[in-house]
Amino acid sequence: MMNSLVTPAGSGSTTVSEKALGYLPTPALKKATVDGYISRLKISNPAASQAIAANFGPGKYDYASIFSGLVRPFGLNDNDAVDVLTAYLVLGDMIVNDVQDGNKVTPAMVQGVQEQFGPQLSKNPKLTAPGVAGQLGEEIKLETVIVQSGWQSALKEKALPAYQQGIATMFKTQWGLDLKAVRLTGPGFVRN
Repeated sequence: MMNSLVTPAGSGSTTVSEKALGYLPTPALKKATVDGYISRLKISNPAASQAIAANFGPGKYDYASIFSGLVRPFGLNDNDAVDVLTAYLVLGDMIVNDVQDGNKVTPAMVQGVQEQFGPQLSKNPKLTAPGVAGQLGEEIKLETVIVQSGWQSALKEKALPAYQQGIATMFKTQWGLDLKAVRLTGPGFVRN
């Protein structure tokens, strides 16, 4: 799916500012997101499931607040699935391509990714169905915070190469996007 998205958006495409995938991140939606994530993870990785519950369960860290702090400097909204996905893709690129200096990623680059993916996502009837944007946005928001936290841990534990490979594989498998084959520029991702 995402391989076809690594091309510039056409001039006649829907503008991202229309916020077709905007949503209201309610406390109930946030709780359901964490509970669902923990439940799905229990099957494949019980230890990780327990760690997520310990960190993001009731009364613990608020993943939404952490996410907001991560994206605020880039002008992204935390209540729009396109913006959330944009942040996730940029973070994945930073990890895989070892961009540890956040200043190397400009707001223009982030906006380029937003404009590259937004129009196609905003036209997808599966994503524009009632409630889907919120579910997708919150799920990716939580995943972004988890991936960013894992990155910080990998740096501290001197395990970055393995983590980078794992993230590269995850993006390629789940999204069809080979982050090693693209580079982040003003117009978004371009093939190397």
